Amino acid sequence: MTPILTRWVVLLSLLGLSVFLQADQSAYRLELNSATGQPRVQARGGQINLIAKVKPKLQKSHQLQIKSETMDLSVDAGPGPVTLKDVPRGLQSFHLVVIDRDSRMPVQRSKPLTLDVRRYIPR
Repeated sequence: MTPILTRWVVLLSLLGLSVFLQADQSAYRLELNSATGQPRVQARGGQINLIAKVKPKLQKSHQLQIKSETMDLSVDAGPGPVTLKDVPRGLQSFHLVVIDRDSRMPVQRSKPLTLDVRRYIPR
């Protein structure tokens, strides 16, 4: 994907519009969940665990990251469990983002995962 086309895809996705990619740039199914599957999570020492899912397998020219809308966070990730550190309490929002390794431009982004991060969750 050319850098100009990539910028248009990102711009349209930010506007909430879907874009059909070329056959060699197949769209991914991205899913990000808390390890418990619940929207309320307990942070132990500021750490929370998330599960990243990507289908089909990432192309070699693509990289997966978790980014936050509510705090300055960008963490390289792979499919499977990911631990985030220094996550403050309160409502936090995260996305899975597929990045082109060469241009460092976003290719695709997941729906947001909004979590209520707590120090203690009563049972």
